[in-house]
Amino acid sequence: MTNQEDISHYMGLAKDTLLATCEKVRKNLQDLFPEIMILLLVLREKNFTQMAKYGKHSEYTV
Repeated sequence: MTNQEDISHYMGLAKDTLLATCEKVRKNLQDLFPEIMILLLVLREKNFTQMAKYGKHSEYTV
């Protein structure tokens, strides 16, 4: 597997876990949650400003 395939696989696992544990989840949270989980694992500096630099969402995403 390439790095992109690995990331897609883990993001899919995070999304499946979120949907399995919660009944009602908004669509934007379904997209945001896996990305946050991956960035929390990768980045040492865990603040949303740093995450916005590496992810596709900003610190103002709700």
